[in-house]
Amino acid sequence: MSKVNYMCIGTQKAGTSSLPEYLNLHPDVSMKGEMHFFDKPRDQPLNEEMTVRYEQALASEKRLRGEKTPSYMYLRHAMDRIAAYNPDMKLIVILREPVARAYSQYNFDKACGFIRSITWSFWRDLSRIVPLEKIDANGPHRIVRGFYDQQLEYIFQRFPRENVHIAVSEEVRNDKQKEYGKIFDFLGVDASSVKIDRALDKNIGVYKSPIPAYMERKLERIYAPHVERLYDILGYKIGAWERYG
Repeated sequence: MSKVNYMCIGTQKAGTSSLPEYLNLHPDVSMKGEMHFFDKPRDQPLNEEMTVRYEQALASEKRLRGEKTPSYMYLRHAMDRIAAYNPDMKLIVILREPVARAYSQYNFDKACGFIRSITWSFWRDLSRIVPLEKIDANGPHRIVRGFYDQQLEYIFQRFPRENVHIAVSEEVRNDKQKEYGKIFDFLGVDASSVKIDRALDKNIGVYKSPIPAYMERKLERIYAPHVERLYDILGYKIGAWERYG
């Protein structure tokens, strides 16, 4: 069976759940939901039998077969495994302004019962920030998931930049036809084959209260140097994020 040839690797809470809804509209593109194949703990190696089952789960008559698992992006061992599996893999990255992304994850985790208090969990997380290179297994890691600069720098060590498409969640939300057209172009399929005339978005969160001021200020300070470094990597600023610049 042929290898999986593209995937969305992140980031979490950036609209990746909606991606299969839109990409599957294309006659040549198949995308499945979260597979969590490459993000198994570092000490759990993948074998041939597991790989075959993975490929079978993504089987499709369409030319492009892919999946989206937003935890891949920040886990270095996951990126190592993807590169070993298919060094020609095309990667879709969707970024969301990191302060908003983090608060969205806190709200999601609270709604799911993973945490009882956003305030308590936030201050605990601040004392438990683990460098990306030391993370051996998928977990909440709510703050470091927003260190996009470090994540992209590592990804570009494993894959050529032309194999990575970077989209911005806020821009995708504002102009789906244009931004999904860019993704189809990146994948090498005819973007004009799909007309997006209705919203298919999934998992749109509604907050009971806005982000607390203390949390916003602290996260702004944490993310500021990472956003500036990200802009250096991209070669441009993201206008929708500039209120935090």
